[in-house]
Amino acid sequence: MKGTAGNGAPVSAHYTVPANGGTGKIVEAPYDAVSSKRLNARESEITYSKGGKVSYTTHSKVSKDGKTVTVASKGTNAAGQTVDGITVYDKQ
Repeated sequence: MKGTAGNGAPVSAHYTVPANGGTGKIVEAPYDAVSSKRLNARESEITYSKGGKVSYTTHSKVSKDGKTVTVASKGTNAAGQTVDGITVYDKQ
């Protein structure tokens, strides 16, 4: 992912995580480590760490009909801002 933050600063993140859970690989990101955990068939959690400390987590849940993904995010983003929100993605 590459883009521009609200303040005009560039943002970039590129990493991989195993779909079934485990430690991922950071290619380019403001975090040192990433790991995922498969909670069940429709839910997963991704944890981002920096300096050995968890900074940010996301909890994703796919709806029963598979048409919606809800992602709850909480922690401190790369810009040092506190994040606590929910994003909903609908299949088009």
